[in-house]
Amino acid sequence: MTTEQGAPREDEVSTLARLRESLPDLVGMVGFGLLARGLWVGFGEAVSLSVCGTILMGLSAYAIIRGGS
Repeated sequence: MTTEQGAPREDEVSTLARLRESLPDLVGMVGFGLLARGLWVGFGEAVSLSVCGTILMGLSAYAIIRGGS
């Protein structure tokens, strides 16, 4: 048996498990995109960029305070 056909090691995470773990982040990105698009259409560019920029700055500050990456 070659190394390509060998069984995965125990410390390797399957692709499905990685997708399940990142699903909330993907849903959040799609939701944030829909929010930006809706604000852009409804209120214009300035409001959309202001609201989304404020949200991103708040999330960045939260990540820094929390200590996560």
